Amino acid sequence: MATSAHNHSHHFRAIDYLLHCFAGRAVYLRTVLMKKNAGKKMKICIVSSSGGHLFKTFQLKPWWNKYPRLWITKKDKFSQSLLEKEKKYYAHFPENRNVLNFFKNLFLACQILRKERPNILFSMGAGVAPPFFIIAKIMGIKTIFMETFILIPRQTLSGKLVHPFADYFLVQNQKLLKVYPKARYWGKCL
Repeated sequence: MATSAHNHSHHFRAIDYLLHCFAGRAVYLRTVLMKKNAGKKMKICIVSSSGGHLFKTFQLKPWWNKYPRLWITKKDKFSQSLLEKEKKYYAHFPENRNVLNFFKNLFLACQILRKERPNILFSMGAGVAPPFFIIAKIMGIKTIFMETFILIPRQTLSGKLVHPFADYFLVQNQKLLKVYPKARYWGKCL
């Protein structure tokens, strides 16, 4: 029995630490994730457009560096340099408002998520996130989306599309709680 409790504790430190990084306080999501991931080693899939979204997500290295992970991003000099030693897959770009690439990325998400079987899919956006969240939801993979800090409290297109599929939707601007009904405020993190 003690071993089982230890395994649960170990497997869900990833979520606790992530949320601790965001808010400076621990938040426990174990009850939601325990049943799905009991006895498994935590594996994280990080989905990000290149540029600012990728840079902000990379700043969470104290969290993701502790766990096996893979990245889904754009193939460009910035992402290749930043993620040089990381396991990565390249999505189809441009992804924003591009219906053909949306469907290509949906198919890519099926392939990668079936092959890699991550426990958690995390993203801060942008347009590459929705296809992966849809497939993750279908496959029963827990999803976390963090809206980047926005001064004007309006939904981003990615946030609007991902919101229904996100198990945890985090915002860094309290005013966004009005436009995202199931969001949680975690403070200005990045």
